[in-house]
Amino acid sequence: MTHSATARIADTTDAALSAQALEDIVTALTNGQKPDIAAMVPAVFAAPLEKLAAAIHQRDEVDLARTVGFSMQASEAMAAVAKITGSVREVNDRSSNMAAAIEELNASVGQISTAAGSSSEEMENAALQSRESASAITNMQGASQKIAATMQSMEERVNALSRAAEQIGEFVGTIEAIASQTNLLALNATIEAARAGEAGRGFAVVANEVKALSGQTQKATEDIQKRISQLTTDMSGLLDAVGEARSAVDEGEAMSTTASEKVTEVEQLVSSNAGRMSELAGVLAEQTEATNELSENVATVAQHAQVAAGNAQEVITAVGASESLIAEQFAALDNREIKNFIRQRAKSDHFLWKKNLSEMLVGLNNITEDELVDHHSCRLGKWYDAVTDEQLRNTPAFAALVTPHQQVHDHGRKAAALFAQGDRIGASAEVEKMEAASADVVRILDELIAAG
Repeated sequence: MTHSATARIADTTDAALSAQALEDIVTALTNGQKPDIAAMVPAVFAAPLEKLAAAIHQRDEVDLARTVGFSMQASEAMAAVAKITGSVREVNDRSSNMAAAIEELNASVGQISTAAGSSSEEMENAALQSRESASAITNMQGASQKIAATMQSMEERVNALSRAAEQIGEFVGTIEAIASQTNLLALNATIEAARAGEAGRGFAVVANEVKALSGQTQKATEDIQKRISQLTTDMSGLLDAVGEARSAVDEGEAMSTTASEKVTEVEQLVSSNAGRMSELAGVLAEQTEATNELSENVATVAQHAQVAAGNAQEVITAVGASESLIAEQFAALDNREIKNFIRQRAKSDHFLWKKNLSEMLVGLNNITEDELVDHHSCRLGKWYDAVTDEQLRNTPAFAALVTPHQQVHDHGRKAAALFAQGDRIGASAEVEKMEAASADVVRILDELIAAG
């Protein structure tokens, strides 16, 4: 075989080897791998292929950065929409509750207004009755005064009668004394007539008649004395009764005066309250109109809140669709050898973590504490624990990553636990702490990515 033939065979063999190597390189680059191009093809092919490989890897890094950015923005948007949805739902619920409360308030105000109007009328009637009562008490007071005057006059007349009885008693006493003397004279006359014998017989008859008349006079005076004594006793009792009656009348008059004053005060107070009740009824009527208008406004707010909730749900659906596209893009990049791949994906993971917890707070998912891993089991934790490069491990950013990363997981798991217990306020506080720690993690990851 000639030299030229041998050369042609060698060239053919080299060409076949270069074609296979080129195919292997292209396949590796297509799959995102980094083959040793210089060792696989002649130098004449290596330079352009390495340039192509650098361009492909640069494009992969840009695609990853963009996908991570899109993912972070989508997660941030979803978290914001979740919070808005929660706020809109709360506004809707509170608006509905407020509308119901206003309706009840309106009904109550209407009842109070009606009652106030009725009370005003009743108070006016009470005031009228109080005025009539005051007039009746005044009339009664006048009658009592007349009775008191009559009692005084009666007392004066009884006293005068008592004095007359005393005078009669004195006069009767005088008659009785005269009768006793007459009886004594008649007895002496009888004795003298007996001494005179027959000549004194006629005088004796006269003396006996005088004696009999004197006895009758004494008997009559005794009867008069008894009657005067009984009259005196009766008049004494009558005076006592008149005195008691007069005291009662005086006391009744004083009580009537006090009652009249109190009734007048009550009438003034009732009249004043009746006016105020009338004013209150008018104010409540105006308040009813105001609450009706407020009820309409609240109902309008509730309707807008329902519309906003529907719009927020549409945004959630749209963002959810974009998340599916981002997930597909991540799936296409997962098996490619891209610089800082784990650190870039970890940023997206932390925003997804924030999104999921924000959705949990407003009931858009049912994530539980058990579904949230600790800081060693996530993508970033596994990478962090597996790093053996001492130069990287000794950087300040690498050392600073562990604490906020652990806080992200701890606060997130605690938020899920509190939410499951019904403590929404406590869960929200833990989510806020988680978000602050997550911001530190993303900042430190950016520093590690910038450091290469």
